[in-house]
Amino acid sequence: MYKWRRGGMAVGFAVATLLFLTNAFQTGAGKTAFLLIGPLLGACVVAAILISELLIATPTGSLRSARLKQRRIRDYVSRTQTLLLTALTIGFLLLMVGTTAAFLNIAPRIPSDEVRGDWGPTPPEFVFLCPSGLPEDADFWGITNIPWILSVAAVGLGLSLFALRRIATRPPYDSDPTLQDADERQRESSAGAVVQACGVLLTSSSAACAYFMSNAFSFTCQSSHTLILGNVMQVFSYMSTAALIYFLITLARACSPRVVAQ
Repeated sequence: MYKWRRGGMAVGFAVATLLFLTNAFQTGAGKTAFLLIGPLLGACVVAAILISELLIATPTGSLRSARLKQRRIRDYVSRTQTLLLTALTIGFLLLMVGTTAAFLNIAPRIPSDEVRGDWGPTPPEFVFLCPSGLPEDADFWGITNIPWILSVAAVGLGLSLFALRRIATRPPYDSDPTLQDADERQRESSAGAVVQACGVLLTSSSAACAYFMSNAFSFTCQSSHTLILGNVMQVFSYMSTAALIYFLITLARACSPRVVAQ
């Protein structure tokens, strides 16, 4: 079980590193690859936990009805954790939609054809006519990246729900009370690891997006409005990074057998 979790972390880091080094899905300076590192890590860990759960052998003997227990996801994921993950998911979606909409409304956008001569044969993706009357290019991490980020996040969250359902509903051991206790501890441990992986997925995405948007608002058509947005995004990126560090530490602990061997 723990080998699968550690393997999932290793695969996640390896895939993310390969993605970054080979510039797969890259636009600009590898920003898409940077944005996908956290979500890929979380998705790989969840996938590894799900595979390990699917490989657990189903008991061959008949289960005594008196020992059956109806297990639900909420039996292994606390209400606090559910509210936290829900808040992180909603906050991430609002961040993506809100900052993109705010960025596009900074100033009137100048079509690429009109600035092709001044900006060379390949002008920037976003050039705005700032209040000063001068055109300014935008250092934006790219609207075209949003589908990739949302797709990986959606896959990771979908895998997480499926893994939690599998953890809660797979047949229990029925022959030995010791095995039953170990099985229950394993369910709790696996569910905790899935929750931490979801936290890594969401907080890493939020931190990276907020960081890039803080740069965009700070250097594009600077005004008091964009300056405030840039500062807010910068603070949010720091908060998301702190939360990411917490989830990474707890995920590493969840992948260590010494934590539940007590």
